[in-house]
Amino acid sequence: MKRTEHGAPSRLILIEGLPGSGKTSLAQWLCETLEARGTSATWVPELQRDHPVIDKATMRTARDPGYADRCIARWQAFATRVQAVDSPQVFILEACLFQGTIRFLVEYERAAREIDSYLPAVEQCLAPLRPHLVYLVQTDPGAYLRDEIVRRKGADIVSRITTYSATTPYAVARGLEGTEALASLYASYRSVCDRLVARSSLPVLELDAVRSHEARVRDEVGPWVAAAIGA
Repeated sequence: MKRTEHGAPSRLILIEGLPGSGKTSLAQWLCETLEARGTSATWVPELQRDHPVIDKATMRTARDPGYADRCIARWQAFATRVQAVDSPQVFILEACLFQGTIRFLVEYERAAREIDSYLPAVEQCLAPLRPHLVYLVQTDPGAYLRDEIVRRKGADIVSRITTYSATTPYAVARGLEGTEALASLYASYRSVCDRLVARSSLPVLELDAVRSHEARVRDEVGPWVAAAIGA
């Protein structure tokens, strides 16, 4: 687990990890917990129809050049809107910082320099909101994708993810199909995310994704987030 000093109160909590790692459950729990303690909080689900950052219209342009720059511009617009809100509140965003952005850059085989420059640029945009990151990690991503994700997401959803993975430029370029495409793509994606987190200036809490739904993990997350927002 990696912990960093919190500094000034945060208005943005970001939650990232592989599919099925517990992002949605953790985000919803955090929002409900903060509200119960008297802190105004807004949870933004990954696929919210009117997503304030990486909406479906933006995602549809992922195959086109300049996707990272478009995402950075969306983050800047979001930060500007949040700063204009009179009554401070904490925003909790899941699967947005990486899954809605970096994953597509990996899928479409974007250059490493484009991927590596994305997070520092976003951090600069979000600096006034003092963002904090909860990062759900897997010690064995291959086994996780093969076994744990089926338990958490269900066979039908995993089948759709597997079929989609095999159609990506990443998989096609490597001649990968089926579960091999899924495992390779997401292992590469996770490796890129690990590298970005290691270089990030954000305060980060790293948790084992396999334990992410358990009460003892939430006991760690709650105090960490409370310290992050100055509650």
